[in-house]
Amino acid sequence: MTLRPEDIKAQQFRVVVRGYKVEEVDAFLEVVRRELTRAPQAGTDPRPAPEPDVDAQQASADEPAGGGEALSARALRTLAIAQEMADKVAATAAADAEQAISDARVTADQIVAEAQAEAGAVLAELQVRRQHEVESMEARVQQLRAETERLSQLERHCRESLQRWLAQQQLLVDAGGGIDGRAPEGLVRTSNGSSSPQ
Repeated sequence: MTLRPEDIKAQQFRVVVRGYKVEEVDAFLEVVRRELTRAPQAGTDPRPAPEPDVDAQQASADEPAGGGEALSARALRTLAIAQEMADKVAATAAADAEQAISDARVTADQIVAEAQAEAGAVLAELQVRRQHEVESMEARVQQLRAETERLSQLERHCRESLQRWLAQQQLLVDAGGGIDGRAPEGLVRTSNGSSSPQ
């Protein structure tokens, strides 16, 4: 496969979470594109050749002949490595996201279970308290009924006592001819204790 400078310029990468910095990848691709653009013109470049670099010479010795093709192969390997690393980062990010979602679900389930348990405990406590209040009110009603019955009996007893006392007083009045024991005016006591008109 022949790699052209415009191919590198047109290359697009997916943007993923925790991926490479877009500006750095673009800058690197621009450097590769310039090198590929300059490679075919190396023989006609009027500029003086740079000083030989021992490391560069060693790297050139390791590369096969045909500098443009070797550079294209290296660029392709670099792009493949970059793509592979980007895919690994994307897979790691997806796994992390899935784990975070799973942890969030577990936490949410725990929170819901705790809230339900707490609500059940509160409801049970309210029911017990309500039962105690109902029992207390029923006991109070029984006390009030008993007190009402006692007062009713006391009232009946008082009425009966009063009626007996009044009846006794009436008998005394009738028997004595008056409250002070004297016969009322116009009445004469007879020998049997009764009063008759004069």
